Amino acid sequence: MKTTKTIIIIGAAAVLAVIGFYPVHKNSRDIRKEVLSEKEVVKPIVKDLAYEKRDPRNTIPNNGTDWYTYMDLESITDKSSEQYRRKSNYWLDSSGIWCCNNDYVVAMGSGFGALGDRYMITTDKGNSYSVVIGDHKADIDTDLNNCYSLTYVNGEPKFNIIEFIVDTDSLNDNVKESGNVGDYYFIKGNIIHIEKIP
Repeated sequence: MKTTKTIIIIGAAAVLAVIGFYPVHKNSRDIRKEVLSEKEVVKPIVKDLAYEKRDPRNTIPNNGTDWYTYMDLESITDKSSEQYRRKSNYWLDSSGIWCCNNDYVVAMGSGFGALGDRYMITTDKGNSYSVVIGDHKADIDTDLNNCYSLTYVNGEPKFNIIEFIVDTDSLNDNVKESGNVGDYYFIKGNIIHIEKIP
């Protein structure tokens, strides 16, 4: 009987030892990801690419920021919103982009600040221009810092920081076809510097 108890104790200890030292998969969530559809894993990918929460001007990706989407001003329809009230201050330039004073009117992530905040944008093609925030991108569509949206163009990741507010009918045909305001020579280029201005 004593021998049987000893064997049981030794056996139990061996089981505990195996359990205690068995390597646990640290990334067990990856198992679930393997069965998710491509659409379902897009959002985690966006979040993984983001830096920790900090000054948004320091979170610009090194490449892939040369994709500038656009939205039509007429899509701002809520008459009780500040975005709508600001529309009366805009004028349309010859390229089809709405302006306020000398700034291009754009939508940016909420991480960059409030409506009316202004920034000077510099690209690697030597372009510099000022923008004013006339609308915000939805937080759910942007990274952890609420600064850019991730999309893929011909299989390449693009980090859209600036969405121009335009009159679609007045845009250049090439821009309308590509969907990229960066096809304008004076906008073209990856963003290398964003400076907040008064």
